[in-house]
Amino acid sequence: MLALAVCTPAGEGIDERQIEGGLTLLGLVGLIDPPRPEAVTAVAECRAAGIRVKMITGDHAGTAAAIARMIGLENPAGC
Repeated sequence: MLALAVCTPAGEGIDERQIEGGLTLLGLVGLIDPPRPEAVTAVAECRAAGIRVKMITGDHAGTAAAIARMIGLENPAGC
């Protein structure tokens, strides 16, 4: 999720202190980066071969859990 905002500085130049508190929210942008379609098949094939599949990510836990569910990983919460 991205928040877009604008700040109109008073006078010439930009003072960082003005920017910190003088923003007007323009809107929000949501982004999605879904797993590739072949990821579901790859996970299933690994499991069929006896390979335990683990997901390591720097994403937010909620995002990671949603992706894990999409590709068929058990226990997407990692607990």
